[in-house]
Amino acid sequence: MSTVFGIISKLNINCLLDEKQFKQVIMEKAGGNEVADAILSYSNENKDLVLRIKDNLVKQGLSVWMGDSEGMSATEVLQKIGQAVVDCRLFVFVMSVTSVQSKLCQDQLALAYISSKPIFPVAIVPFSELRELMNNGMKLQLARFPSIPIDNETLDDDTEKLAGILHDELNKLKNEDEKDVDEAERPKLQRQYTMNMGRRKEDEGIDNPMLMEKPTDFWKRHFVDEEVIPWIKFLEAMTMDFQEELDRDFGANDTEWLIGIIQRELDCDQSDFIIKDTFLEYCTSESKVRPLWLMIKELAVQSYAIRDVFSIGSSVRVKAIENLAKFKSMAVIDALRDLLSDKDSSIRSVAIISLAKTGANDELTIRGLIKCLESKDRLVREAACLALGHIKAERATDKIVDLWRNDKISNVRDAAYVALQNIGGEQAAEAIRITQVLEKEIRRLKSNPAGST
Repeated sequence: MSTVFGIISKLNINCLLDEKQFKQVIMEKAGGNEVADAILSYSNENKDLVLRIKDNLVKQGLSVWMGDSEGMSATEVLQKIGQAVVDCRLFVFVMSVTSVQSKLCQDQLALAYISSKPIFPVAIVPFSELRELMNNGMKLQLARFPSIPIDNETLDDDTEKLAGILHDELNKLKNEDEKDVDEAERPKLQRQYTMNMGRRKEDEGIDNPMLMEKPTDFWKRHFVDEEVIPWIKFLEAMTMDFQEELDRDFGANDTEWLIGIIQRELDCDQSDFIIKDTFLEYCTSESKVRPLWLMIKELAVQSYAIRDVFSIGSSVRVKAIENLAKFKSMAVIDALRDLLSDKDSSIRSVAIISLAKTGANDELTIRGLIKCLESKDRLVREAACLALGHIKAERATDKIVDLWRNDKISNVRDAAYVALQNIGGEQAAEAIRITQVLEKEIRRLKSNPAGST
C-alpha cells in the first residue's frame, strides 16, 4: 500500500478528485508502464504456450503485456497487474483447466469486466471441458463473449486470426474515441450494458417468454395501476416469474445474496416499499428499456465481479479501489463504503477519496465519512475532511471545525480548513470568522504582553 501514501499531500482539493491527475499520481507511485494494446491473463502452468501466443501477437503489430515481459519478480507482477488490467485496451483471457479455476485469473477477469474492457476468451482446450469448472461469476462474465479456440498444432494460424480480431476491436475503440470525446466522463458500467446485452440461445426465453417481457408489462400484469407496492409483494412476483432461472443460474445461496443487492438498487432496502418510477428507471440504460430478467442478470455479473475485486483476498483489490471510483453503481459505492472500516488505514484513505469521487452523499456515506474523522491515522482524518468538503456535508461542520482548531497534524488542519471553505454556509463561515478573530487577538496579545508599552 505504499502507492497511496503521499497522494493526499501531493494534490490539493481541486485536483485531488480529478480523474486524470489522480490516476497520474497513482501511476507515478506504482511505477506504471506504457499502456498496452492487450494484456494476457493466464495460468503459470500454460506459460510456455502463452509466450508463443504473445510472440505471435507482437509479430502482428500488437503491444502485449504479460507478467514476465518486464522481467519482474512474482511479487512485482502481483503489485502491477491490477494497474495493467485497468490501463490495457483489450483483455485476453487464456482459458485452460487451471486458469478457469485460478483465483488470480478470476480477480483479473472481474476487474477487466467492471472496467469495461473488451474481453476475449481464448480457449486452449475445448470450451465444453471448461464451463463446468468455472464459478458462477466467471460463467456470467464470459457468457456473452464468444470463445476463440487456439490449438497447439495450428497455433500460428490461430493467433494470426486472433490478432486480426484484436486489431478490429482496437479500430472500433479508436473510432468511438474520435466520435465521442466525452466518453471518459460517462460511467462505464452503463456502457457495459450495451456491450454485453447480446443474447445466446439459452437467454432467449423460448420456454419462459416472461424473460424478455417489457418491465411496464411485468408491472401491469402483477400490480395493475399501483404506483407504490411493498417490497415483499414485488419479490413474490419476481421469484414466481423467474424461480427456475434463479435456481439454475445462481443457486439458493447466491440468489439470496443477489436479492439483497436488487433491493438496494431499487432504493427500497430502508423503506420496504418500491416505487414504480424507480423500477422503470432501473430497467432503463442509455435511454433503452431492458427486460427485467436481463437487468437482473447484468446486475448479477457486475455484483460477482465487484465481490471478487473488492474481497479481502483479491490480488487486484488496491488497484480497484484506486481506479474504480468513476463507476456510479450502488454496488461499487456499497463496496467502497464497506472499506471505510478496513483494518488497513491506507485502504481506508483511498476508499474515502474514491467515495468522494463517486459523488455519493447519502446518509450512510456521510455517516461513515464522519466516523473516519475520529481515526487515529492522520491520513484517514485528512482524507475524510477533504471528502466531506467535496460533497458539501454540512452536518459534518462541527467536527471539521474541531479538527481545524485542535488537530496536532498541520496537514489535517489544512484539510479541515479547505473542507470548511468548500462546505460553505453560515455555520462554516461563522466558525472560520470567529476562529480567525480569536487567532488574531491571540497573536496581538503575544506580541504585546501585559505591562509592555
